Amino acid sequence: MVFFIALISVLSLIICVYLIFYSPYRIRNWHGLIILFFTFTFHSIFIYTLPFCQIYLVYFLIFIDINSFNCFYHTIIIFYCVFESFFFLFNIEEARFLSNRPLPERLPLPKNYDEQFVDRILNVYEKSQDDFRVCFVGWFNGIKNSSCDLIYEENILEYIAMATYGIEYGNEMTDKQQQHIKRLLYKGYLKKYPEQRSKIKPGYNHQIQLKHPNRDPIQYTHYPLLKYLLFAFVRSITTSILKSMGYEYHNVDNVVFYVRKYPKKTRLRPILFLHGLSLGANTYILFIRRLASLNRTIILLDIPHASMRLYTEIFSMSTIISSIEKLLITLNEQYIISISHSYGTLIQSCLVKQLSHRVYNQAVIFIDPVCFLIFDSRYINNFIYRQPRTPNQLLLHTACADDLYLIYAIERNLCWYECNLWAEDIKQSQIRIHVFLSENDDIIPVSFVKEYLRKSNIDTTIIPQFKHGQFIITPKIQDDILNMLHKLEEKPMINDYNDDDNDELAYF
Repeated sequence: MVFFIALISVLSLIICVYLIFYSPYRIRNWHGLIILFFTFTFHSIFIYTLPFCQIYLVYFLIFIDINSFNCFYHTIIIFYCVFESFFFLFNIEEARFLSNRPLPERLPLPKNYDEQFVDRILNVYEKSQDDFRVCFVGWFNGIKNSSCDLIYEENILEYIAMATYGIEYGNEMTDKQQQHIKRLLYKGYLKKYPEQRSKIKPGYNHQIQLKHPNRDPIQYTHYPLLKYLLFAFVRSITTSILKSMGYEYHNVDNVVFYVRKYPKKTRLRPILFLHGLSLGANTYILFIRRLASLNRTIILLDIPHASMRLYTEIFSMSTIISSIEKLLITLNEQYIISISHSYGTLIQSCLVKQLSHRVYNQAVIFIDPVCFLIFDSRYINNFIYRQPRTPNQLLLHTACADDLYLIYAIERNLCWYECNLWAEDIKQSQIRIHVFLSENDDIIPVSFVKEYLRKSNIDTTIIPQFKHGQFIITPKIQDDILNMLHKLEEKPMINDYNDDDNDELAYF
């Protein structure tokens, strides 16, 4: 035991020395060092599990006499190593299958798509008046210092085809699609800024390459079966905790919810919580405990493809939204309050647009939202393409950003115009909205989004010095979120009406 403790201490010291003096990660304080130490340790365990298993199998085959092999723990290790090796082969085949899998049917373009894609996006980027290519320069590899001059005419058409139809520009497109793509360029961008026509060179620049999430091979880090087993074990424990708190399992069209029905009659609206990329709603157990104290029905949506599982069947947004409405009908609830975090804000955005009658005049809270200006390249660059440079970035990559199944869900199954929430959508739905942004968010371009929300007169709170998702472990911020919920509910009412069942009031 003493030897084991001494060995752990020496290894910990070596890891700390490496992280402080030799690693590429920027450490700003001791909190960052602690996060980096544990993240780096687990990341290393996950990365080197497979090589260890293969080395152990070779050692077993060469040096151990199977006739004298009677050690029980050796048997367990051998079986585990074999399983890990087969899981590695399975993962390779799974990645090949997912990369070549036909894309899900894309949502039809909205009627005002041209106005969204041209006018609204150009209005967001102030520098577009000088060169509209600044709106999408970040979508190309091979461009340094954001030089738009390298983006030629056909490169622009290639980007528009990717953003609009999720396909490659050229033979893959129908004549109607090609005409639409060219109309967006020549009667959209260049009609708005005709003086910029002379800046754009004809032809195609092969020195730059478009980042094409729908077509590029899925780049991922192989993680051992051990990681998924560990996460499943943690998830089972926290699910048991949820059930002990009174949450009941509901399955609506294969979409899973956990519902804590408030036993007494109340005028308070039920709360729907939509989690981000994590182990599932279970990750937010501290926040969920606080929600349970609000004396109302609480609904937790379980999103399997966003919960670190070996899951390749991705629910469409329309399927999820439909299941939410069916659940509300089952619970005999007409309106709902919604709180979402990170990936969950994409679902909440669709909820606001597709089920506006369910959230009309209700409180809707976005935490670390990725649904505002999602067409900006910094979102996908920060989450998919960037190599980690800080403790929190390494934590994001180890936890989810490098995972095959999560990357597949993000790259192949997100449609920007379906999930993006415009200020116009908010005004039309008449929700009581509040947005919480983390000042040092590693995924969201905070200053960019904050300025858009400010110009749109959308109430926003910046959480100083916070990283993406840090509110999960911070009780004070969780209390601030619930206090904001109470303030939104206490706003004056604009319409009184009689609810057939409860004679309730509509809130402004």
